[in-house]
Amino acid sequence: MLYSPRRLEVLLGAPLDLVTYDQIAALVGNADAREAEDLDYKGAIPGGDKEKTEKGNHDTAVDVATFANHIGGLIVVGMADVGDIVFADGAVHASALTTSRCG
Repeated sequence: MLYSPRRLEVLLGAPLDLVTYDQIAALVGNADAREAEDLDYKGAIPGGDKEKTEKGNHDTAVDVATFANHIGGLIVVGMADVGDIVFADGAVHASALTTSRCG
């Protein structure tokens, strides 16, 4: 089954490969943009001390593998959600992950 990002494209207003920074930033405060099986937020990729970096890298790798092995989706770095409200603190980066499944 090929992943169809229709929900995300409607939410963002464009195909994932054409989404702009402004469209991603517009997710801030949008209750419809809460995390779901095809959308995840990472406030930041941890850096600094070795233990935090290793845990952050592990957590990020788990999220990427989960999306790749499920339906695919979008991970946005630089934004987070608290409850159902999305917020940003600093620069925002998005990585679209798509996958196809055999079976």
